Amino acid sequence: MQVALSLLKDGCQPLQRQLETGRTLEAGAVLRYTGVYAGDAMKETEPVTFVSVPYMTLGDKRRSERPEDFQSLTLLQSLYGYDVGDEREGNQVIQKTKRAFAKKTVYVPQLWCLMIGQGMFGAQLSQIAS
Repeated sequence: MQVALSLLKDGCQPLQRQLETGRTLEAGAVLRYTGVYAGDAMKETEPVTFVSVPYMTLGDKRRSERPEDFQSLTLLQSLYGYDVGDEREGNQVIQKTKRAFAKKTVYVPQLWCLMIGQGMFGAQLSQIAS
């Protein structure tokens, strides 16, 4: 368990980005940690792997009230790495394809997976942030 905590605390820290609207992790990141047992420095612990998998979804425009939280980026934020502004976000191509999509925005949330040995735990960023 100590190896998993080290990976989440130390390994994920450099992958974080701070935007005006909140924090996010670098999409597509893969980190793998192993530790050694205190009694036998030659014996490694079970490997711990963290994976961040981005995917696209269509949703209503939203702003976070808490910029310290992790956020799902819009497609443009994900592409450029910064907040591009409401005017450009309001002109996403998807909004011009169908009347039903006029007030929708394409988001790129992430699925975070933590694999410890043979087991796996997953959390969806859009569920954490909302």
